[in-house]
Amino acid sequence: MEHSTQTSKPLADDALPTAPPSAAEVISDQPDPGSRAFAAEIMLVRIDDLRRHVPHLHDPQDVEHIHQTRVACRRLRTAFELFDSCFPRRKMKSWRKGIRSLGRALGEARDLDVQMEFLQRHLGGAPDRDTVAGLERLLLRLAQDRKAAQKSMRKRLHRFERDGVLADLDRTVRQILAQARLEPTARAHPWLWQQAERCVISYLAGLLFHEPCVEHADRISEHHEMRIAAKRLRYAMEVFASLYEGRLSEPLEVVRTVQKMLGDLHDCDVWIEFLPRFVKEEKRRTKHYLGHVRGFRRITRGLESLYASRVRDRAAIHRAFVEFWQTRCHAEVWTNLRQTLLDHPA
Repeated sequence: MEHSTQTSKPLADDALPTAPPSAAEVISDQPDPGSRAFAAEIMLVRIDDLRRHVPHLHDPQDVEHIHQTRVACRRLRTAFELFDSCFPRRKMKSWRKGIRSLGRALGEARDLDVQMEFLQRHLGGAPDRDTVAGLERLLLRLAQDRKAAQKSMRKRLHRFERDGVLADLDRTVRQILAQARLEPTARAHPWLWQQAERCVISYLAGLLFHEPCVEHADRISEHHEMRIAAKRLRYAMEVFASLYEGRLSEPLEVVRTVQKMLGDLHDCDVWIEFLPRFVKEEKRRTKHYLGHVRGFRRITRGLESLYASRVRDRAAIHRAFVEFWQTRCHAEVWTNLRQTLLDHPA
C-alpha cells in the first residue's frame, strides 16, 4: 500500500484573493452597556454548557461528553474573540489560555474515539475473514493509544479544575452583566449591531477566500483550512442569530452543511495519511518482536481494503461537496447574507 499522492497545490499569485482581516482588526470603538450585557449573557450560556460536560470527562467510556466539551470550548473561544473589548484584557488572556489548553488536551482522545467508532462500524461490514486480522490489529493499537491519551487528558483536566478557570470566568462575567444592566442604555445597542456586521462579514470573507480550491480534489490542506473557516463563521452566526429574528436561518444551515461535508472529507484525509504510516510501523514492530515478517500479509489485506475504501469515499464526498457548493453556495446566498447584516438599526 502506497501513501496517497494527493497534495495541496498552490494557486497562482493572481488567483489569490486578499486574506480577510481578523475581527479584532476591524473593531476600534467601545461597546455600550446594552452590548456588554448581550455579550455577558452569551458568555454565561457557553460557560454553563462547558460546566455541564466537564465533570463527565473523568469517565473514559463517556465519549460523547468529550466531543461536547470540545465543542463548548470552541464556542466559548469564539465568544472571546467576538467580545474581546467587553471584558478585562488581562483576565481574557488567562481565560483564553485555560480554555484553549483544555480543548487541545481533549483533541487526541476525541480523534481516537472517532477513528475507533468508524473502524468498529467498518469491521461490522468486513466482507471476509481475510480482512479482519488487520482491522482488529489496528483497533487494538488505537485502543492502546486511547488509554494513554486518557492519562494525559486527566492531568490537563486536573490542572484546569485546580486553576479555577471556569469559576473566575463565571464570577467576572456575572459582575459585568450586573453592572451593565444598571447603566443607561439605548435600545439599538449600536456597537453590538456593528460588531455582528463586521465580524460575520469578516468570517464570510475567510470562507470565500478558499472558494478557488473547492473543485480541486487534491488541495487537501486548503480544504482543511476551509473547514475551519466554515466552523468559525457558523459559530459567529449562531452568536448573533437572535438579533436577526430568523433571517440568518437559511445561510446558517448552508454553512453548517459546508462544515459537515468538509469534516467528512477531512476524516478521509486523516485515514489516507495515517494508514501507510501504521502499516510501516506495525511491520517494524512485528519484525522486532518475532525476528521476521512472515505471515504479515494477513495484516495488510484488511488495511489495504480500508485504505481503498477511504480513497473511494473521499472521491464521492468531494463530488457531492462540489455539487452542493455550485447549487447552494452561489453568490446570491452570500449577497443576501451581507445585506441582512447591513440592515440593522445602528
